[in-house]
Formats: sequence, C-alpha cells, structure tokens
Amino acid sequence: MAVIFAAFILYNMFRNDTWYNKYKCETKEVALKGVVTYVSGRSGFTKVQVDNVAKPVSLNVRDEISRKGFDSYHFFGPGDSIIKAANSKEVTVKNKDSMVVFTISCDD
Repeated sequence: MAVIFAAFILYNMFRNDTWYNKYKCETKEVALKGVVTYVSGRSGFTKVQVDNVAKPVSLNVRDEISRKGFDSYHFFGPGDSIIKAANSKEVTVKNKDSMVVFTISCDD
C-alpha cells in the first residue's frame, strides 16, 4: 500500500511540474509588440495583458540581461512598451528612457 501511495505522489509531482512548465512556456511562441495595460498574479504565475493581444499571457522572469533606468525590481508594469519575437525567450520592456531586457522562465 505504501508503494502505491508513493507512486501516486511521484506521478502527481511530475504531472504538476509538466503542467507548470507548459504554462510558463506558452508565451515563448507568442510575438508581443504593444503596451502593457494590466499585470496580475504572484511570483511564478504572473499574467500580463498587452493592448493588442486578445488574452493575458504568462510572463515570468528568469534572468536579467540588461537594465537602464528602471529600479532593480521593475521588469514590467502598466504603460510600459513590450517587445518579444515569436519563439524567443528574450523580452524587451521600455518606458521613455528606461529599458530592461530579460528572459522568460521556460524549461524546454
């Protein structure tokens, strides 16, 4: 009985990790070029609405590449311009003279 219970727990852990990674990687395939209108969620489950995209997209920061002007905790917010090519993990966010470039969290 203990072996079946342990196998069930391991299966659920694997399934949840697979689901979570799929959730994080959905944004990789999307091209973004617009203005952020809304940000919601918490660390690991952040959703961003871009003005010219029909539904919110997942946007979780993995690594910062460069930063100019924004404070150290600012990656994106309402009013910021966002640019990301389709099938890329690199995101550029700008607002006036400030800019940050980062990669999204996606294990593929």
